[in-house]
Amino acid sequence: MLGAMQDFDLRVTHIIDHAAREHGGREIVTRWADGSETRTNWAGIRHDALRMTQALRKLGVQPGDRIATLAMNHSRHLVSWYGAVGVGGVLHTVNPRLFDDQLEYIANHAEDQVLLYDKAFQPIIDRMKPRWTTIRHYICYDDGQFEDWIGAEDGQTTWATGDERDPCMLCYTSGTTGNPKGVLYEHRSTFLHAITGLQPSIFDFDARSVMLPVVPMFHAASWGLPWGGAAAGIKFVFSAVNDPVVLTELMNREKVTHSAGVPTVWLSMFQHMDATGATLPTLRQAIIGGSAAPRFM
Repeated sequence: MLGAMQDFDLRVTHIIDHAAREHGGREIVTRWADGSETRTNWAGIRHDALRMTQALRKLGVQPGDRIATLAMNHSRHLVSWYGAVGVGGVLHTVNPRLFDDQLEYIANHAEDQVLLYDKAFQPIIDRMKPRWTTIRHYICYDDGQFEDWIGAEDGQTTWATGDERDPCMLCYTSGTTGNPKGVLYEHRSTFLHAITGLQPSIFDFDARSVMLPVVPMFHAASWGLPWGGAAAGIKFVFSAVNDPVVLTELMNREKVTHSAGVPTVWLSMFQHMDATGATLPTLRQAIIGGSAAPRFM
C-alpha cells in the first residue's frame, strides 16, 4: 500500500496522490449549513488541492508559511488540508470556540499569512481582523469566493518537495493554563499516524468504509481522519452542522459505517433516537475521544 515507503520521503501529499490514483471515484459528500449538498470524489479533492497550491503560490506563500482555516467539516476544508501542505505550507486549524484573546494570541504567535473561513464565522473575522497582525489574505469558503479563487487555476502543477521531517500542521491546545500551546506535526509523523489508524483496533478502515466524522476538523487534527481516510480511500460524509436529526438522516441515507465524536455527541444522538425510534442499522464502529465514555454508552 502506498508503494514501497523506503523509496520516498513520507510526505502527506503522497497520501492524496494514492487516494486519487487508487480510489479516485470514491465519493466525498457534504451537507452544508444551508441544507444544500454537494458531491465530489478523491480525484476531485486532489485536483482542487493542486489548484489551491497554485493559487497560494500566486499570493506569495512560501514553504514554511502558515495557512490558517476557521471552518467546520466540509469538502472545501478537506481540499485546504492538502492544498496548504501542497505548497509546502503549514496548515493551522483554528478553533472558533476559543476566546478572543486566545484567537488573537494563536494567530499572531503562529504568524499566519492566509486565513480561509466559513461565512458563519464572519462575525469573528470582523471582530479579530484589527488584532491579527500577520494575516495578509482572507478567503471565504462560501458565496463562491473559494471556488472562484481556485477556479482561476488549472491544477497543472506539482507539490512542493522537501524533507519528511518538515512541519505540515499546527494545532493549539485549549483548556490549559496560560496561553494556548502550539503542537507542530511533521510529514513523517502524520503519515505514519494515518497508516496506523487503519488498523482494526483503531479506525478499522478499508475502501468500503463510509465515515461521517462529527469531531471537528479544527480539533486535534480531526484525530487524523482526513489523512487516514485518504490512505484507505474511504467515502467521507461531512456535515457542517451537528444536529442529531441531520446526522441521523445522513448516516442512514449514505449508509455510514463509521463515525467519530466526543461522548456528548453520542448522548444527543441517543436522546434523539429514543425520542423518535430512529436507528442506525449500518453503523458498525463509533470512535469516542476527548473524555472517557460512560459505561452505559
